[in-house]
Amino acid sequence: MISKEKVEHVARLAKLKLTDEEIQRFTEELSKVIDYIGELDKINTDEVEPTAQVSGLTNQARPDQIINSDNRQSLLEQAKANQGDLIKTNKIL
Repeated sequence: MISKEKVEHVARLAKLKLTDEEIQRFTEELSKVIDYIGELDKINTDEVEPTAQVSGLTNQARPDQIINSDNRQSLLEQAKANQGDLIKTNKIL
């Protein structure tokens, strides 16, 4: 069984403000979830092959293509500010 203190601790970590009623409800619900996971641990899976996904889909990626690589000067002209052949931007940090 998960304790009320653990639920409060997790709520603080998640920056959640829970009422006493919600803490009580989540204590009960999370305890049931953890108990169920314990039941799943009892199942023998020695002969089951690990699976990452079951749909058979694979990542679809296209090869990179360079388009209009000769328009560097045009891009520099459109920038608000540049220095030599570089585009100047605002600091981000």
